[in-house]
Amino acid sequence: MKKKKTQDKSHYKEKESNKSQSNVIAVVLIILLCLIAIVILWKLVFPMSENTQQETDIQQELTKTTIGIDDVVGNLVHPVDNKLDIILSRGVGEMKFINQTIKNYTVVKTITTSSTIVIKNNISLVSVIDISGSMGDTYVGECKINKSNACCTTKNCSNSTGCPACGGSFSNNECYLMGSCRNNKANCIGGSCKGKWRNKLNLTQEANINFTDTIFNLNPDISMGVVAFTTDVNSSDCEPSGCSTLTNNKAALKNKINSFTAQASTNICQGLNKSITMLKSSTNNIKIIVLMSDGEANVACSTGDPKTVAIAQAVIANQSNITIFTIGFGSDADNITLKKIANATTNGSFYYADISQLSNIYDSISQTIPTTGTVEITENGTVTDVVYEPVQIWQVLRVIVYNDSSSFKYDMPKNTPILAPQESKEYTIDTGGLTNINKIDIYLVVETDDGRETSQLVASWTANS
Repeated sequence: MKKKKTQDKSHYKEKESNKSQSNVIAVVLIILLCLIAIVILWKLVFPMSENTQQETDIQQELTKTTIGIDDVVGNLVHPVDNKLDIILSRGVGEMKFINQTIKNYTVVKTITTSSTIVIKNNISLVSVIDISGSMGDTYVGECKINKSNACCTTKNCSNSTGCPACGGSFSNNECYLMGSCRNNKANCIGGSCKGKWRNKLNLTQEANINFTDTIFNLNPDISMGVVAFTTDVNSSDCEPSGCSTLTNNKAALKNKINSFTAQASTNICQGLNKSITMLKSSTNNIKIIVLMSDGEANVACSTGDPKTVAIAQAVIANQSNITIFTIGFGSDADNITLKKIANATTNGSFYYADISQLSNIYDSISQTIPTTGTVEITENGTVTDVVYEPVQIWQVLRVIVYNDSSSFKYDMPKNTPILAPQESKEYTIDTGGLTNINKIDIYLVVETDDGRETSQLVASWTANS
């Protein structure tokens, strides 16, 4: 009996020990489950608060970006190929950025400099000439003395002494008749004047012939073109014909210049458009447009204000590293627009020329063209440096077009060039087949780290507004 009691007691102790071990295991499992739950909650809650803060930061930066729609170019009723061009401009302020990505770059550092050599610049140039109706005989011109008359035969009107002796005024190596002979074709060629009438187009042709000779003398390897504009620019209005390339055939250029006749209206935009196309065909490092006009732009490339779209073409030219020199010829020239066109390009300049100064102005421009440059010969070493590559505050420009019953959303490609402060650019947008478009909205869109979008309306345009 005693032996049985001892066995029962031992069995009881073993059972109690097993029970204690089970309780410990249960407590450990509960603690582990609690820790896992805390980790899961942390991973869920912390990113949400982080993303919410990121969205708030992005929204604050987007509201600081000021963008305006300057113009909408194209057929709003039935857009051609479902496309419109919009001209956007950005206000003042700094470029803002979100987050930063570290990338390694190889940076070249100059160790020694041995010498500097002079090289000849490769130059491409297009002369853009206004041949609208105001350049013809009905308007202002000059009366040159007829050098075959008796006085000129005796006293030689081709110099500053003989010209005044025969009643003329000597300027730009020419003898001009003054008084009633001047600025009137009938008086010039008739009566006692017996002069040679030169209207504004004649004077422009002479100035461009001299300009072409001067340019080729300065740089015989220059690539050059000529574009004449009226209401439009036809392929025959360019040299070379077709308005797509350049030439070094000086004789062909001069023949084309002499072939122009004055007619129709003034489409400065189209003249610039064709000349930009010609220059884009060139790989030369210096690209120049010399634009001359005697009046106001009164015809646009497609739709919009003729002056605004002409200035927009200058902005496009600047994006292709093209410099524009402009000349306002005579008292009726739109000097304000011509100044804006020149100022839209790097190193561009505006000049004013009255009826007797045009050749001098073209000559002055020829002297400003950089025919040579310099190159430094250096011995270079390389080191690897770590730099920050900032990410633009917006990743996508989103355009929404509307008509009275529908809308269409168009996201520009992510590699679309960003607008810098105080810069204007022309963008082509898809209208999604909509017709009778009457409103356009521009949004800046950013994608957060977790793939969500944050956007801000920054510009709105309404037809006839």
